[in-house]
Amino acid sequence: DSCVQWGANFLENMCVIGSTQISTDAWHHLAMTWEENTDALTVYLDGRLEQRTEFAGRQYTPNPDSRFFIGWNAYKINFQGDVDQVVLYSRALSAEEVKADYECAHNAA
Repeated sequence: DSCVQWGANFLENMCVIGSTQISTDAWHHLAMTWEENTDALTVYLDGRLEQRTEFAGRQYTPNPDSRFFIGWNAYKINFQGDVDQVVLYSRALSAEEVKADYECAHNAA
């Protein structure tokens, strides 16, 4: 078991580490939103808010030429398990939209 760790830029310590221990032998729904106007990184686990952190004054500007990783970070810590059904949106989903997405995926699983 381990906690969720998700970030926009680990090298600048712009990451969120969840507190919920999750079982690695069960299906989980993870979602992350980045709100540009508040510089807030929000992580949801199984449709529920896990952690929200605002990085005021530390604006992160995504570089379209940079690499995008899932299941790996700059410290070469690899995720042990399967990643399925990755979806990227051009905007931050609301908490209600994340919950609805979780419920739809959970009911289909």
